[in-house]
Amino acid sequence: MKKRLLIITLVLSLVFVLSSCGLRDVVGVKDDSGKNDTAQTDNDSSVESILPDDSSQDDTDSDTSDGPPTVTVEPDDDTDDDTSEFGDSVINYTSPYGWTSEELSDYSVIYYNPNYPTDVSNINLIVTLPDTTLKNYSQEQFEEVFLDTLQSTDLAGIDISFDYFEKGTLDGYDTLYFEASYDYMGVPMVQYQYYIVVPGDCTYILTFTQAGDNNWTAEFADMIDSIYIS
Repeated sequence: MKKRLLIITLVLSLVFVLSSCGLRDVVGVKDDSGKNDTAQTDNDSSVESILPDDSSQDDTDSDTSDGPPTVTVEPDDDTDDDTSEFGDSVINYTSPYGWTSEELSDYSVIYYNPNYPTDVSNINLIVTLPDTTLKNYSQEQFEEVFLDTLQSTDLAGIDISFDYFEKGTLDGYDTLYFEASYDYMGVPMVQYQYYIVVPGDCTYILTFTQAGDNNWTAEFADMIDSIYIS
């Protein structure tokens, strides 16, 4: 049941990201650029991933003094019942240079690119309940629950193609990553979702959304490469 609840959270994050964006004036086509990844995958497709080749390494020594600020997000200790399992872990990362952030709640932040709202590509981080069983999902099971949940939202009927799916680790914590593409209001969209499960603490969900013919894959990959848990 907890696995299904986490995937529901993932679907709702997709719904929020799309429904909060003004997409009617955005036009373009999907970009296929990215980087290969070596983590475990259930997909033998030739689609390339934006995950770095060495995504499991610890980046605590990276120097960002001349670049954009490094962001630290820690679950709040003052939690209500539905976040009572949150602990003391911290997710650290470097957001893309020039992107602006908006805190949506104590457990969610969204980043807008410098061309927003002309370009509605964005990055969303959600902190939610921990789920150590997510790693047990096969790609087929994950897609089935994801699509089934999607049908009960405002995005029911959207034709989603799952282009990449893999499981791996980051700093010893289980991760799950997938890429999906679809059209929304006539606009080609590419979405990358990356989950990091910290047992007994929380799950970090990062959703990278690329709209139209805009290409932010390098920025997305650099941000993923900068992530470490402390």
